[in-house]
Amino acid sequence: MRHIDYTYTAGMGDDEIDERLRSHEMGVLSLRQGDDALGLPVAHYYDGEQLYLRLCERPGGSKSDAVAATAAASFVVTGGETNEESWSIVLRGPLVAVDDELSDAVLNEWFAPIRLFDEAVEDVVPTVYRMEIRNVGGRRSCGPLTA
Repeated sequence: MRHIDYTYTAGMGDDEIDERLRSHEMGVLSLRQGDDALGLPVAHYYDGEQLYLRLCERPGGSKSDAVAATAAASFVVTGGETNEESWSIVLRGPLVAVDDELSDAVLNEWFAPIRLFDEAVEDVVPTVYRMEIRNVGGRRSCGPLTA
């Protein structure tokens, strides 16, 4: 494996992490489902202090059960058009439901429209969780390693 390309990365500062979390709408939430891992693309909103995640339960779904079974979830946001521009942020912490605290107007302002997959609108139940952030880290590419 001596002929594999490598790229340097560097840690992101708090301001860079904050800006990227605010400017992106989607990420991947990792939960526990029994003995398996469950990765879900979800919409998020970050206000500079709190991270909110919107999950949509569908008929026969078990996302809320997976949230309840997960002591500390992971949430990943990535970006960059090319390898030289790539970056990622990983956040970890427990999730707390906050639906009763937010109006429909706020939810529409914070989150991208809900994507439907052949189901009726009334069959989709959006639930918003706040992540109690325990760890956060971000890395970005700095450029290729030259021999």
